[in-house]
Amino acid sequence: MSQDAYDPRLSEPSIYTTKLRILGTGAGNPTEVYGADISVTWVATGRYLLTWAANPFTFAGISGWSLQATTQANVKGCTVTHGAFNTSAYTLEVDVWSAAEAARDLAAAEWLTLAIDFQRLGG
Repeated sequence: MSQDAYDPRLSEPSIYTTKLRILGTGAGNPTEVYGADISVTWVATGRYLLTWAANPFTFAGISGWSLQATTQANVKGCTVTHGAFNTSAYTLEVDVWSAAEAARDLAAAEWLTLAIDFQRLGG
């Protein structure tokens, strides 16, 4: 019987997930509820820049996201997309879109939760 060098429930070795949850404030920097060593900056309508304090290793994608609101209908049909991970600045832009496919800010009483995956090899 062989011994895998990683959790057999994963298809790739050394994947770990960083959780981030932010609370909207409208057109301004959101409030970070949790997300160790990540700062979040509002860039423009619906655009948020995530910045890691140190190299989080190889970006493997966003494996999950959810939008929550006190009034759930306010986020009905909304979606989230992201750009390429900047390996020099350790940044990732995440965008929030309305049901009408227009960029939209997270309002007060609206939360975004992300599961962001990285791969750590050789250490």
